[in-house]
Amino acid sequence: MTYNVTDSNDNVALEVTRTVDVVDTTKPLIVLNGDAVVTIEAGESYDEQGVTVSDNYDTGLSAKLKR
Repeated sequence: MTYNVTDSNDNVALEVTRTVDVVDTTKPLIVLNGDAVVTIEAGESYDEQGVTVSDNYDTGLSAKLKR
């Protein structure tokens, strides 16, 4: 942003400039769907319930599963 001013006698002040940096410092949020601890019997199948992810700025995020 640059500011300047001229008075009624046409005196001009030196321009001043302000730099505004817009940054995103908020971490994305990841929330488990279902319980954090799941117990199944050996040999039974398991269906992962997944997660929900969100961010205050970015949209369309997706989580990656590491095994």
